[in-house]
Amino acid sequence: MLLSEENLEYASKQFYNDRYAFRRGDKIAAFLPLNHAFGLIIGTHVAVSLGVELDVILKVDLERLDKLFLRARDNLFGGVPNMFPAIRNNPRFRNADLSHVKYILSGGAMIDSAERERTTEFFRAHNSRAEVHDGYGMTESGGVIFDGIPNFSADVKICGAGTENELGYEELGELCLSGPQMMMGYDDPDLNKNVLRLHADGKLWLHTGDNAMIHRNGRVEIIGRVDRMIKSSGEQIILDGIEELINKLPFVERSAVVKRSDPLRGYVPVAYVKLTPGYEWTSKEEAAVMKLYEDKLAAYAHPRKTSVIEEFPVTAVGKVDFRALERMAEEENK
Repeated sequence: MLLSEENLEYASKQFYNDRYAFRRGDKIAAFLPLNHAFGLIIGTHVAVSLGVELDVILKVDLERLDKLFLRARDNLFGGVPNMFPAIRNNPRFRNADLSHVKYILSGGAMIDSAERERTTEFFRAHNSRAEVHDGYGMTESGGVIFDGIPNFSADVKICGAGTENELGYEELGELCLSGPQMMMGYDDPDLNKNVLRLHADGKLWLHTGDNAMIHRNGRVEIIGRVDRMIKSSGEQIILDGIEELINKLPFVERSAVVKRSDPLRGYVPVAYVKLTPGYEWTSKEEAAVMKLYEDKLAAYAHPRKTSVIEEFPVTAVGKVDFRALERMAEEENK
């Protein structure tokens, strides 16, 4: 993949305004490596241009995130959703004063409303006025949408799957992006043909592979990756939507729903849940999950199995590793 200096500069300019409240002398915790687009943007252009002090974390220890806030006193924090429960459940934060924390950005993976609310409430309870903001972007584009609002210089539209036909408000389709922060292209020209397309409007559009819709108020809602949607007996199931429902249960700290092959239906969803500290998986919790499925999901979308997991497998940058969970689900079904 080729990113020009101009691509990175435009991707960085989004932070140079009052929306993000970054100020000279602030200190940002830089979790993501510099070979990751967001890590590169925050760790070079933004830090240098704004005079923001950079706390580079070479290896993330989820059990000792307190060091960043209590010892190093970082006040700008950007992380993946998997980090937030580790902060809330860390006993060293129990009586901590976090009034110096001023901005929290979630990125790298989808964060559901329950996780945002829980983490915002946690920081508010510890004297911080910060709230969790939701960022969307790709290495190919940099961060382009925050809290549903596209950044300046970023054009957004929704197209029908596999087409260049623009859809209307409230219609689900593929998210497409255009603007000077988009990559120059891949090394493989065959990949470019599928991802970078010149539309009838004369603009070069990046087809993201993410499902989204634009609401009538102009906000963009990311529904999930195309590969996070499955068909079961011909019915479409959005796996991220099932996760968001499960995560609202008080005894669930985090859930992950993945596909599992099925000889009759093609694929079926299966769920893994990590319990909130202090809870146990008993018949009461299991019954609550089953009732949730019955009340909120069509029968074809019910996870065929719900298992408790101690820790989720994660990728190198701390995202839940869905492929590893899919392999686990297949092995458990043998």
